[in-house]
Amino acid sequence: SKQYNQEDNPNNIEMLYTLAECNLNLSNLEDSKNALNELLLLIETSNNNNYIKENLIYRQKANMLLGAISLNLGEYNNALKSYFSCENDLPKICKEPELNVKLSAVYLNIGLCYIYLGNKNIAEKYLKKGLSQTEGILGNDTIHKLNADIFENLGVIYEMMNRFKDCLIFYKKSLKLKFNLYGEAHDEVLELQYKISEVYLSLKQFEQAEEILSSIIELILKQKINNATQET
Repeated sequence: SKQYNQEDNPNNIEMLYTLAECNLNLSNLEDSKNALNELLLLIETSNNNNYIKENLIYRQKANMLLGAISLNLGEYNNALKSYFSCENDLPKICKEPELNVKLSAVYLNIGLCYIYLGNKNIAEKYLKKGLSQTEGILGNDTIHKLNADIFENLGVIYEMMNRFKDCLIFYKKSLKLKFNLYGEAHDEVLELQYKISEVYLSLKQFEQAEEILSSIIELILKQKINNATQET
C-alpha cells in the first residue's frame, strides 16, 4: 500500500492484520480480504531480513483468515491457494503437537473446498490426512471438534457417493464427539441426527429413521417447554 513505508514493515503488517480482523467482525468480508491481500503483498515485497519468522507467522495467519473468507464467499480456488500456502508455512513456524493440530484444520478446510468443487475423491484424501495429523495426540476440545467436523464431512462425501453404510459410520463417530462436546439438545447434534435419519431412509430402514426423528421432536419440544418455563 502506498500509505505504508517498508521501514515500518512489522508495525504495518500487524496494523493490516488487525484491520482485517476488525472488518471481519463487522462482516465486511471484502474490506477484510483487501487488507489481508495488502498485508501479503507487503510481506512479499519486504527487504527487511530482521523479521523473517515474524513475517512467516503473519503470512500463515493471513492466509488462514483469507482462506476462510474465500470459502465463505464461494471462491473455492482462491481458498485452496491460501490453505496450500498455510500447509507450506506451518512446518517452518510450528512444532508438534501444535503443528499437527493446525495442519489438521488446514486439511479439513481443503477437504471442504474440494467437496464444494465436486471433487469427492480429493476431498476424501485431505480429510483423511486431517485425521492422521491428530492420531496419537491426547484429545482436547479443539482436537475433538476438528475430528467431529472431519468425520461429518467424510460422511457427507460417502452420502454423495451413495455409500450409505460408510456414511453412517462416520456420521455416528461425529455424533458421539459432538454429543460429548455440546450436549444432546445442541443444534449441531440435532442437525446431525436428522442427517442420520435421512441415511436410514435411503437404506429403507424406516423404523430406525422414525426412532431418530421422534427423538429429535421430543428434544425440541422439551427445550421449548424449558424455555417457556424460564421466561415465566
